[in-house]
Amino acid sequence: MTTKNEKIVQGKTIITPRYVSQIKNVKKNYSSLILERLAKKEILRRIQKGKYTDSINIYSIATNLVFPSYLSFWSGIAYKGYTEQILNTVFIATTKKTRNIDFEGYKIRFIKLSKKNFFGYTKELAGNEEIFIANNEKLLIDCLLYPKYAGNTGEIIKFIELAEFDVKKLKEYLNIVKNGSLDQKIGYLFEKCKKIDLSIKIKSKNYVFLHIKTKEKTNKKWRIRFYDN
Repeated sequence: MTTKNEKIVQGKTIITPRYVSQIKNVKKNYSSLILERLAKKEILRRIQKGKYTDSINIYSIATNLVFPSYLSFWSGIAYKGYTEQILNTVFIATTKKTRNIDFEGYKIRFIKLSKKNFFGYTKELAGNEEIFIANNEKLLIDCLLYPKYAGNTGEIIKFIELAEFDVKKLKEYLNIVKNGSLDQKIGYLFEKCKKIDLSIKIKSKNYVFLHIKTKEKTNKKWRIRFYDN
């Protein structure tokens, strides 16, 4: 990489014409031309129109494409090391309807959450690159609210068994989300996997279904019905 181009890419995961315009004080059209030339020289790689990178960290790339966003669901479990599965799909939570992206063998999939449910994530550094990721409590909630993006219930159970959780924070999060069936599932799974009674008051008399292998047909305390087919 030449010194002339170092300022463009240094410390920036996603590079856009607007960013280049700011640091080089040139018009946007010329900035686009600069980026196209750097891509042709293989100094940068084009992700999609107007977005380039020199990063090799797919998690940093994926969580910096849209603001705000964070890594969650099954790929969040994988990033934290709680699954043996190797995934080529990166699930990203965001508040905006965003077109999915295929990039260098990875499928970046954007899951739109309501603004009310968009919280509970932190910024981590991988070298000098930023990665935004759900904390354990919010990651569990996301997986149970959107199980089709979480692999299967077995993966969620493994995550609960292996990870550490702040019970107070988890209950605070559940109070924000206010989803009765979620309360029932988390209450049951914590009692089963962690031997922890979250002491959640279940108001609904309705039963919810949970796909899990167990000899039980129902759990009356948490009002859960089980199925394994």
